[in-house]
Amino acid sequence: MSQEKVDRYKESKSQRKQAAEKERVRKKRNRVIGIVIAVAIVAAIVAAITVTVINQNRLRREAEPDYGSATSYILTDRTGILAAADGETEDAAVGGEAETSGEDETADEAESETAGNETEGAAVAETEGAGETGETPAA
Repeated sequence: MSQEKVDRYKESKSQRKQAAEKERVRKKRNRVIGIVIAVAIVAAIVAAITVTVINQNRLRREAEPDYGSATSYILTDRTGILAAADGETEDAAVGGEAETSGEDETADEAESETAGNETEGAAVAETEGAGETGETPAA
């Protein structure tokens, strides 16, 4: 039995340099593989963040209204301005102006009637006040 131990020791001593070399190569290989995996993980995280930021910016730009063209949103044309700008007949625009000018005239008449009533009321109040004190109103 002791002879077997001696033989194993001699054999392990002769292969010790080869085993140390294999261990060194294995450690170096594992270190390189670890670095490559770490770089791949970092690259994947950076790529995911980049894609997320790009998609969010794209969605934000798509959500913003486009003020550059008049066809990108719907306007209610109450005065006929857009109809004239689009090349339709000017009768629609003139008709729209005539309707608004008629409304303005009616408003002007109502204002003048109200102003007239106020001046008449002030004159009546002056004459009533003068009658009580016995003075004649100044004309």
